[in-house]
Amino acid sequence: MSTKTVHMDELHFDHQLWATKLNFYKDEIKIYQKRLEQISQKNTAIEIKIKVEQFQNRFIIQLKELNDLLDEQKNHEKELALIAQENTVASDHIRFNAHTEHEEEIVTFEKLFSELKVEFSKFCRQSL
Repeated sequence: MSTKTVHMDELHFDHQLWATKLNFYKDEIKIYQKRLEQISQKNTAIEIKIKVEQFQNRFIIQLKELNDLLDEQKNHEKELALIAQENTVASDHIRFNAHTEHEEEIVTFEKLFSELKVEFSKFCRQSL
């Protein structure tokens, strides 16, 4: 099995793209949390309160995962910056292993988060 290699600028582009996506998801979660508060205030039924708490916990878990992915990405960027500083002349010619594992983690996050959003949308419609 061969490992894909890429130039530094490709890795940097991927990191920027991923960070933009992940920060967008963080903003989405904040919106969903506000919606949960509204639902909780309008509904006193115990089954709704239980579901609200479950979604709150799931959103907290997703935020933690997002922050972990962003931290990992920032560390990758720091490593790239250090390599660029140490190799000012040849840094654009150096090839690096693609961060396929990190990319897979982000793809997995997106899939799970998408499923959570669908579940949450259904819950919101049901709790009106």
